[in-house]
Amino acid sequence: MLRLEQMTAGAKLLQADDKRVLFETAGTYKFPHKKYQLQIYHHMLRITGEHEGHVPLLLNQRQLSFNVRKPVLKITAIDRWQRKWEFYLEFQ
Repeated sequence: MLRLEQMTAGAKLLQADDKRVLFETAGTYKFPHKKYQLQIYHHMLRITGEHEGHVPLLLNQRQLSFNVRKPVLKITAIDRWQRKWEFYLEFQ
């Protein structure tokens, strides 16, 4: 999740719904102006690039959800032991 925070620092939010978030990295990121998609897929939170495969960020989650209130994305995860986690990402 730390790497995701670094990727989204200064990133531009392009599209968002309840299952996926499309964003473009900032010009200061080590891979500037690249588009990535953050997705809820089955019981996994994953990130995909435009042309590459996916990288799982959270696996075996009981429940995942996105709540977007521009410019903030709230990711809620409940794991199989019923622990609740909330992650906040701020976009431009």
